[in-house]
Amino acid sequence: MEDFRSLGCDTLVATASATRDGSVLFAKNSDRHADECQHWKVYPAADWPGGTQLRCQYLTLPQVPHTYRVLGGQPFWLWGFEQGVNERGVVIGNEAIWTRAPRETVGLLGMDLIRLGLERGATATEALEAMTCLLETHGQGGSPRHSDPAAESYDNSFIIADPTEAWVLETSGREWAAKRVEGVYSISNAPTLGADFDRLSPGLRSRPELDFTRDLADFEHHPAASGQTRCARSRFLLQQAAGHLTPEAMMRFLRDHGEAGEVPGAPHPTVLGQPTICVHPGGGQTAASLVAALHPDGSTCWISLATPCTTAFLPVWVDCDLPEFLARGDAGFDPSSTWWRVRRASEALAQDWARFPAVRAAWDDWEASLRAEEPALRGKSLATREQWVWECAAAYLERLSALELQLGIPS
Repeated sequence: MEDFRSLGCDTLVATASATRDGSVLFAKNSDRHADECQHWKVYPAADWPGGTQLRCQYLTLPQVPHTYRVLGGQPFWLWGFEQGVNERGVVIGNEAIWTRAPRETVGLLGMDLIRLGLERGATATEALEAMTCLLETHGQGGSPRHSDPAAESYDNSFIIADPTEAWVLETSGREWAAKRVEGVYSISNAPTLGADFDRLSPGLRSRPELDFTRDLADFEHHPAASGQTRCARSRFLLQQAAGHLTPEAMMRFLRDHGEAGEVPGAPHPTVLGQPTICVHPGGGQTAASLVAALHPDGSTCWISLATPCTTAFLPVWVDCDLPEFLARGDAGFDPSSTWWRVRRASEALAQDWARFPAVRAAWDDWEASLRAEEPALRGKSLATREQWVWECAAAYLERLSALELQLGIPS
């Protein structure tokens, strides 16, 4: 049986009342199998003729007349996204959860629903409505594993946000519940909604005194306990900083190794003995991370490849074209794939973890300089911002090469 103990994701959100500058902040660690290289890609907006059909991972659906430009973190073999943002500032991330709903052999994956919601929703509410309509019509199903076509599917929870609002959506088969978020919230690999929801699927409205988690959750699956532990940790971190949250804080939370990892000279996270938000290669790993700062006048995304604590977040905007090196690689090591190079550096660092504080400090100094520059770039022209994104990416590659040399990794 597959060992799910180190698999899972964590998604966090803070609305305007909880952030320092009144923006909405979103953060997610996407945890996948350790060989699942994740790409960062942009898909342009498009108008579609009537009758156009759309092929998702396992299903073909009618296409809508217009789809928005989207940027997403995409496992190399999937049509859908683990997390992403669209041109209107809508951002979505998901978590695998397990409920008592019967499994369907074929349906939509949670990753399909993220991309569909981003392509079809001009606001968080529109994305929520598009996703729940698709969920009720097509259900959830299909293998979530590239290496195992027969792997069992799971249900999903989502955080959906835009510059003015945020929602948590939790599903059980074709049924769902949603709650509007105020302040801070986080989800992991177990349901979190009780009786405090704002919207319900038609099939659940007839159930008196419904408590979503109590009545529908299945906690016998391996990731549930890990998810509850990580969710408690992320909520603690969010609540400690509520009212003063910044993109830097959200990045720090995604790099978190728990209380034990805060001790100077702490061992490598894989030997800490408890689930941590930042997951290092074992049964799985954090494959990509996203922090999005959603402002009414424009939203800035910060993306990372592989384990976020051993690398830096790069600034990007959804209207900019991305460097091609962010979308290379598949299930095997490829020296031309930056994702695989970051993964290899992380593994080399694990063998000499005493180097970690110095490596982290170097990335922190550079990343801090990018965060300091970003506000002035936000209102600039597309050409100016795109040039800066590409300059940051080139500098990142230089710093990665220097780190490889420092760690004795052959070129």
